[in-house]
Amino acid sequence: WFLDMADQESLSKILMHFINDQYFGKITDNMPNYIIAYSVARSSTEALPTHIDSYVPNTGKFPLIIQSLIALEAQTVENGNTYLIPNSHTFGEYPDQNIDYPSTIDLLPEAGDMVVWDSRIWHGTRKNISGRTRWAIINTYSRWWIKPRLDSTQFINKLFYNEISDRQRALLGFCSIPPSDP
Repeated sequence: WFLDMADQESLSKILMHFINDQYFGKITDNMPNYIIAYSVARSSTEALPTHIDSYVPNTGKFPLIIQSLIALEAQTVENGNTYLIPNSHTFGEYPDQNIDYPSTIDLLPEAGDMVVWDSRIWHGTRKNISGRTRWAIINTYSRWWIKPRLDSTQFINKLFYNEISDRQRALLGFCSIPPSDP
């Protein structure tokens, strides 16, 4: 169910448009050649300072990493919603985590909503003052040549591998495993 959620058709169209590598020749153009670099489920009480998840700030015309947030519960300002700073993906620098930026846009997804953003955009979460949870799943997708935070190909047994589709194998990085022998 996780891979089905992480590869919804509408999301895949966005990701393939922005982070598929047109020169990657190992699989056909109608398949994703980006990978799931990292996934996390989170609900916290503390604010998450303004940050980027693209590792290195850049001002290029195309994203290298994209994130999706799937709200499992509604996000509100009281329960610590995610916020973005408009156009910050063009700044080419890290945000100052000691500043409370006035130009934020609050994301207020309902349960089941998905939000997608370029990982260069400055974002964070507000402090959860509600006393309730606000669970979300955040998937980070990257171009195939960017090292994932976790090599999921090492943890998947043959039985599970044989049960998933070629598309799901590609998403998990099986089409872009680096050689282990020089």
